[in-house]
Amino acid sequence: MRGHWSYDSAKHLDKNGEQWHFVRRSFLSDTVPYEERPIEIYFRNGSRTYYGLIRFEHSKDNSYKHDKLVEKVMRDKEFREKHMAQETKNVWLKSWK
Repeated sequence: MRGHWSYDSAKHLDKNGEQWHFVRRSFLSDTVPYEERPIEIYFRNGSRTYYGLIRFEHSKDNSYKHDKLVEKVMRDKEFREKHMAQETKNVWLKSWK
């Protein structure tokens, strides 16, 4: 499967005014239906001190729309901490522009 990266260029600010960044990695395949393909949502704060990853084994498992997932990450500290993944820091060296 090939990976496709897409950066969310919208400005997402939490209640404290900190900006959050999100990128989605979709996997492409000619043989696996879209809803069966895995997806990964990477996120980080603007100060680059917090990195996270939410992975869905099948895209159909993502019960959130993108905007709702962004809100949940920014507003729900407990949810965010479950998905903390400091090792994903290197992902943010890519350029999606």
